[in-house]
Amino acid sequence: MTSLLVPLESVRGMTCLDRTAFTTTVELPVFKFHSVKYLKLLPILKKYLFKTRNFKPVESRNNETVIYLNPMLIKTFEDFMESEKKQLLQVQEQFGIMKVMLKYDNWQSYDILRAILPVEVEVPTSFSIVGHIVHLNLRDMHLPYKTIIGQVYLDTISTARTVLNKTSVIDTTFRNFIMEILAGDKDTITTVKENGCIYELDFSQVYWNTRLGTEHRYLITFMKSNDVLDFLRTVFKTDILNRRASNEAGMEHVIMNLPALAVEFLDVFFHSFNQNEIKQMCCQPPTIHLYCFVKASKNEDACKLGQSMVEQKLNCTLSSDSLVDIHYVRNVSVSTEMIRVSFLLTESILKGEEPAMKKLRMENNINIPVSDNIAENNGKEEKYAKGAKEQKYLKENKAAAGCRDKSAERDQLIEELRKEIHQCKLKMMADNAKQGKRKKMQKSAPVQTDTVTSLVKQMQI
Repeated sequence: MTSLLVPLESVRGMTCLDRTAFTTTVELPVFKFHSVKYLKLLPILKKYLFKTRNFKPVESRNNETVIYLNPMLIKTFEDFMESEKKQLLQVQEQFGIMKVMLKYDNWQSYDILRAILPVEVEVPTSFSIVGHIVHLNLRDMHLPYKTIIGQVYLDTISTARTVLNKTSVIDTTFRNFIMEILAGDKDTITTVKENGCIYELDFSQVYWNTRLGTEHRYLITFMKSNDVLDFLRTVFKTDILNRRASNEAGMEHVIMNLPALAVEFLDVFFHSFNQNEIKQMCCQPPTIHLYCFVKASKNEDACKLGQSMVEQKLNCTLSSDSLVDIHYVRNVSVSTEMIRVSFLLTESILKGEEPAMKKLRMENNINIPVSDNIAENNGKEEKYAKGAKEQKYLKENKAAAGCRDKSAERDQLIEELRKEIHQCKLKMMADNAKQGKRKKMQKSAPVQTDTVTSLVKQMQI
């Protein structure tokens, strides 16, 4: 018998779950009543009730009502406040101590895991529930106990049918990750309800972040009937101009919702529109909602840092007229915060100069493969395609050429080359539009090594 509300010490270090080992007996203070008078006392006793899983603190049987109290709060009648004791003495029939048997089903998940795991190992309390799936991010210290951890959460979360653990970082194109099922059904197709909508998805193929539900609802407050919501994609310009031409009502909202890289795409707005298009756009400028990760210490304002990051990429200051909102979304890690910066795509931004680093790269005259749909345009591609940068690029990429796991170094080089190709493409299209002439499209076939050709095929422009 024990008076402590924890499982027995004998379960410490268990790796194969034995539910019977959690059966123990505790002593609980109780009130016993033989009439309905206890109803008058519930407002007083409510804060002292013994609450645990699958246990009723108020039990009626054989014309007798027993109220179980938390022994960590009340051990004797004298532990009640004086005002409470006066009221209790008027109606109470019997106060005493009872022995109660608690089993595995009565313990909370934290109590079970705290009893099992070594003292120096933290209990994993952070998890997401996606439909019937419990998603854990276990650390190395938890891995020897991962199976039993999964089983405990499967037992203690009533809606759970599958418990899985993420075994890799999320770094793929489609934002999914490698996972392992710790307990339950091998069923990753689930249904999620959020803000009145129902989604069916395969969690092994589609990453769903339940922590962003509030942010999704918050974004909706910006929008009205007939507004158009457009997630970041390459047809942004065409979509908006076509809707303007057809005089469709409402506003446009562009969601740049890849916080790790979204700021790197801000340069697509430079020189994307000619003068007439800018005039058409700025009558009712679209609202850009950009998400970003910010490294911030306790003494730094993460929202201000997020605004500065956006302004640096835009090469301009967001005025009070153009800045719609800066919102703190959530904490990602110890020193990383997620921020949303919402601003209007105004004329000053559309006409703005490219950031200093972008201008420097363009002045270096990079030799890049030009896609089939870009005209030679009287040799204009030669302005943007010289041989010096290709040799430098190949030299930097040589160490990673044989690596198939897409190392961070190669990804960075690919991303830089993709942006440069896209920027050249935009400049040429802008030049053509300004001249108002259509020229015959010709294929450009610059000299390409096998390495560059392979990299270009992997790019999505």
